Amino acid sequence: MTHDSRILIFRIISELIANILKHAAANTIELKYYVHDDKLNISVQDNGNGFEYKMDSESSISKQGGFGLFSIKERLDFVEGSLEILSELKIGTKVIISIPIKNI
Repeated sequence: MTHDSRILIFRIISELIANILKHAAANTIELKYYVHDDKLNISVQDNGNGFEYKMDSESSISKQGGFGLFSIKERLDFVEGSLEILSELKIGTKVIISIPIKNI
């Protein structure tokens, strides 16, 4: 893993945690990482407020998620990574990022 890749991953995780602290009113944050199908997968999950989110198009991230999620998506595009957001009101949010190992 290159130094640039480590910084990219650190910034993504930092932004996700900052979003939780700023918006979720959560008392638990769970961070997991694992390798599957030649991809590094990182999940960040909280038990906070959750929010309504529909992953219906690329443009919906900037419209619904604000600058934080938009910047995460831009960073992931650079390494051909993906972003999945699962959120339920009053239950919490789980964000999963996947990055091909060959690109880090």
